[in-house]
Amino acid sequence: AMLTQMLGRGEEVKSISVQTYRIGYDFFSIYDMRLAAGRLYDIALDGARASEPPTGTQPASPGVENQRLVINESTSRALGFPSPTDAVGALIDSYGRKSSTEIIGVIADNQFSSLLAPPHNEIYELDTDTGWYLTLKVRPEIMPTIAGNLERAWRDVGGVGQPVVIFAENNVRQIFEREQREGRLLLGFSALAILVSCLGLYGLVAFDARRRTKEIGIRSVLGGEFGSIVLVFLTQFGKPVVWANLLAWPLALWAMLRWLERFPYQIDRWWLPLVCLVAALLVGLIVSLTVSATVFTAAGSRPARALRYE
Repeated sequence: AMLTQMLGRGEEVKSISVQTYRIGYDFFSIYDMRLAAGRLYDIALDGARASEPPTGTQPASPGVENQRLVINESTSRALGFPSPTDAVGALIDSYGRKSSTEIIGVIADNQFSSLLAPPHNEIYELDTDTGWYLTLKVRPEIMPTIAGNLERAWRDVGGVGQPVVIFAENNVRQIFEREQREGRLLLGFSALAILVSCLGLYGLVAFDARRRTKEIGIRSVLGGEFGSIVLVFLTQFGKPVVWANLLAWPLALWAMLRWLERFPYQIDRWWLPLVCLVAALLVGLIVSLTVSATVFTAAGSRPARALRYE
């Protein structure tokens, strides 16, 4: 459908293509859709022929109960409104009815398609006379049996044809299945990479520190304090760790930002360097604990045994 924003004197401002939903009064509450500005449909204000159309408008088309409309935030932005609040009260042309439809509310964008797709321009038109779908909100424990019960209830009331029962939760799960699978794979491989890296780092530090047990024993015999010995070894092992972090994290940030560009909704990027910093501190902590434990073992043994090492 085409939607056109109008000025008070009937001059067109902007026309956009939108997706139209014919809904009932409880649609937004059933689907937990958040109101960004204005109000939702109310049976006392927007009931069938409960109020006359705004002055200067044409009669409503068959099945449509009023000349008021709820849109989503994407439609509000596409029409050029600075904010959802500015869109409330504006007159638009929907289905060729000049200046006949008033925006009474703006709904926050909802993601009912793939996370890689931006939200659509949508309008929600009140229409309780005709409808192809009936939405029921049921408890999870009765979902396995609800399909058969609905079919029997449909036959009891003389319904025509065979009803098709669709679970919205399953549909949404299938839509997001690819992203969920990709997220699980990334999490699993990331955890595996971190584990292998930590084990390799621990093995390298432990091996080199054990190899220098005699040096640790000599320093201990000559009166070197435990803290000073640990500091010497941390300085030696810390330099390659610092260089590895300086090389790895810019590349990791670049790859992460490129991956996030695929999604219309993105997280705040300011915390990504913070995550890198926390990971670098974690690596430094592993090195410190490994070096400290190894030096403590070597320095705590008898000097003669340390000097006879190797």
